[in-house]
Amino acid sequence: MRAPSSPSNRRAERVALRERRMFAKVVKDINDARKTTLKKPKTARKQKSERVSPLTRRMKKVKLTK
Repeated sequence: MRAPSSPSNRRAERVALRERRMFAKVVKDINDARKTTLKKPKTARKQKSERVSPLTRRMKKVKLTK
């Protein structure tokens, strides 16, 4: 077994530390993304497009009466 102060072990420790940091950052990004997607998007535009115009309403009434 090598001594803990050997250059290869120090490099391995540095690499492991960097990988842990990167992994923690990725996990944080995923959690942040998950939090932002939970918020409901504003649907004002969608509702406006779904609203039926008075003209089409009248046309439907005419069709039903015939």
